[in-house]
Amino acid sequence: MANETSGVVGELTGPAALAFGIESAAGLTNWLLADFSASDLLYRPTPEANCAAWIVGHLVMSGRTMMTRLGATNLPTLPDGFEAKFARDEVAPKLADYGDTTKLAEIFTQHHELFAKHVAAMAPAKLAEPLPTPHPRFKTHAELAGFATVHIAMHAGHLSLIRRMLGRGPLV
Repeated sequence: MANETSGVVGELTGPAALAFGIESAAGLTNWLLADFSASDLLYRPTPEANCAAWIVGHLVMSGRTMMTRLGATNLPTLPDGFEAKFARDEVAPKLADYGDTTKLAEIFTQHHELFAKHVAAMAPAKLAEPLPTPHPRFKTHAELAGFATVHIAMHAGHLSLIRRMLGRGPLV
């Protein structure tokens, strides 16, 4: 089996399987976003729901946090103000304007390709190590990488709902 994004070949076990999960969930996210316009990215299914722009920015920020927890150090530079716009606070998710959203999918892809490559390059022994600061959902490096897949896919579900509410048919 070969993954077109990473070139992973052979059995998907250990680091390769975790990297494939991240790539697959990120690919699904990009597929769902492919035909979104700037106004589509700001659509909210309900007044209190997150819009697609915030979801994608949040996935970038959470991916950065997870990569850092896994030891990644060469993270891409973010545009000015990105961290504040896509923070997990009371203000950012409710913003009406996220600025120029045309690069969001590209920033998301850049980060998640790096995330998958970082995980694929990790030694199985490192993946088995406990995190210095455990989280209620993950205690080891491998569990964190596995959770990343679930987290990205969960938010892809939100994007799928937004697509349907915008009148588009299902992709999956």
